[in-house]
Amino acid sequence: MGFPLPLELIQTVLEFIIAEENANVPPYVTQNTNLAPYATVNRDWQAIIERQTFSSIKINTNKRLAEFKQLPWDQLSWSQRRSHIREIHFIVELESYDGEARTLYENEEEMQRNSKVFTTSIQSLFNALSEWPDNEAGISLSIMAQSPGDISAQGPEARKQRGWGKSRLLTDDIWDKRYERS
Repeated sequence: MGFPLPLELIQTVLEFIIAEENANVPPYVTQNTNLAPYATVNRDWQAIIERQTFSSIKINTNKRLAEFKQLPWDQLSWSQRRSHIREIHFIVELESYDGEARTLYENEEEMQRNSKVFTTSIQSLFNALSEWPDNEAGISLSIMAQSPGDISAQGPEARKQRGWGKSRLLTDDIWDKRYERS
């Protein structure tokens, strides 16, 4: 059996790993370093990595919200992970739309459906969070609505195909504004 490393040294090693993996990532791309494999080194590494990976979570689909609600937060290991959460980024998934709809704002019927989806999703998240004990450190919550058809929800290839970066005068695409009136 080896000698345990000081926690400060483990933290420094992980900071180098994160910096190396994110070195060539453009600033507009969400940096998502996968530290999970390093959590298996030993319990000290696991504790530090979980503190890092659970500090900010993103719930970006209805499926992810259902999974989030099903996690056994009352079990000891999940209770500890929950205590690391400082930020929740919640993205309500609105209806998707196709190419022709990219040039039109939503109609009244779509607006009502999206408003219902938004309200139901927010209530579901708040119901799940209401079962958590108070967190003295607090949690920051950001809420956003987005459709899979929005250009911001698509990858670089789809953005390029839709003419992202070109003048809006050269295209009829209204980008992410389709549901802005909901």
